[in-house]
Amino acid sequence: MLILKNISKTYKNKKYGNTKALENVSLTIEKNDFVAVLGKTGAGKSTLLKILSLLIRPSEGEIIYNGKNINDLKEHQIADIRKNEIGMIAQEFALIKNYTIRDNILMPLELTELSKKEKLVKLDKLIKLLELDHLNLKKPVKKLSGGEKQRVAIARALIIEPSIILADEPTGSLDEKTTVKIMEKFKELNKLGHTIVLITHDRDLTSYCNRIIEISEGKLL
Repeated sequence: MLILKNISKTYKNKKYGNTKALENVSLTIEKNDFVAVLGKTGAGKSTLLKILSLLIRPSEGEIIYNGKNINDLKEHQIADIRKNEIGMIAQEFALIKNYTIRDNILMPLELTELSKKEKLVKLDKLIKLLELDHLNLKKPVKKLSGGEKQRVAIARALIIEPSIILADEPTGSLDEKTTVKIMEKFKELNKLGHTIVLITHDRDLTSYCNRIIEISEGKLL
């Protein structure tokens, strides 16, 4: 599904000099993988995530996404892939606090040609899957618990039916009990056929994954 070939990324800075964030990274993500990318702060996880999500381009190397070489695509084509095929789950949820549960989840579909009925069918399916059906969907997300917010964030990522889900420290601000619930939900989603890449510094979370990739000082160990 996603192949990185000899990827390096150097950030250039005239004042402080160049910083090599990634060096010669090669990685293959198969369909229905559940992969943990494990590393300490400063190891290169964030840069790797941005490259996997096509937010930035590498300084060297190739990205092959579903058979397409990203180097051969124009910016609007890359933006379409990000918008339609990659589900992002941020560490701090990245929800709009004053928006309702419903509006936050449906936000990625705003510019699509789906009818209102089609959108609501997708919404209803995810609400049940992620066990949010006990909540009033008109409730602002700022009134939700941390675990509920994270499930809303997961629903928002899934609403586009992405080819791959990229989760950036998704339990970083949650307590232990809620963390277990969220990771069990990821495991369930993987069993349903979703491809998931989990970015984390927490080795305990890797027990939920099928494969562990460790990164240190910009290199895969």
